[in-house]
Amino acid sequence: MRHLLHRVRRAYHLLCAREDVRVRDIVVPLGVWTCHHCPHVSLDQLTFINHIGEVHA
Repeated sequence: MRHLLHRVRRAYHLLCAREDVRVRDIVVPLGVWTCHHCPHVSLDQLTFINHIGEVHA
């Protein structure tokens, strides 16, 4: 069950990120994760998810 919730949460974050990029007409290179709450930029998804959980949760 925990694994399923993690997958759903990750899919939701990806969907929200793609929607933000589309609405704001922002171009971000593949493999770069940008936070829309602050100027934080990550080069891998795990670091980005940890940032969201620690700073913006």
